[in-house]
Amino acid sequence: MLVVFSDIHLTYGTSGTTIVPRAFKKFGNILSDIIGDPQQAKIQEIQIVLLGDIFDVIRSNRWLRKENQSENRPIRPWSEPGEVDSGGWNVERYTKEIVKDIINHPNNIEAMGYMRQCQKEWAEKNVKVDLTYLMGNHDWLINRYDSTRLDIANFICLPHPQWYAGNPFPEIFLFEGYGVLARHGDYYDRFNHEGDRNASFLGTPSLSTC
Repeated sequence: MLVVFSDIHLTYGTSGTTIVPRAFKKFGNILSDIIGDPQQAKIQEIQIVLLGDIFDVIRSNRWLRKENQSENRPIRPWSEPGEVDSGGWNVERYTKEIVKDIINHPNNIEAMGYMRQCQKEWAEKNVKVDLTYLMGNHDWLINRYDSTRLDIANFICLPHPQWYAGNPFPEIFLFEGYGVLARHGDYYDRFNHEGDRNASFLGTPSLSTC
């Protein structure tokens, strides 16, 4: 069974309310109902695909902190690596702090708890559960840095999370057994994808709080 979802946009509450944890609980319950008796349904595996924008690093009030109010060159997602605000923060520091805020938010921790519980229940029914996380246009900054990739891999309980400290999350993935090629939808939007996932794009300013 292949299950794909995207655009959850987990935040820490500064750019709108992050998704309520019970949505994850409901997702798990519905999927468990579909699975039912896996032997009878002949379901041996569940491949869950997180198809981008699961986390939202672009929309955050961190980018608007008082040390970053320079009218000339404030730090934004598209800033050069060497540019810093008056407090010495560059785009890497902003990304790391936003990721920490997101994964430490109580609602997001509770939501991931429901996901882990579902995976445990399905494993007890001898159903193999695989998880794949692909990049989108609100979470692409995560892929730039070893520490943020590692934090996210640990948070969503990817197997062998340490591997992601030195390797990026994929942008595109072929699930051969299902005949499905998966990638985030912004790829088909020329304003939000300009050929390089590790770069900003024309649509970024309109997506941010700036």
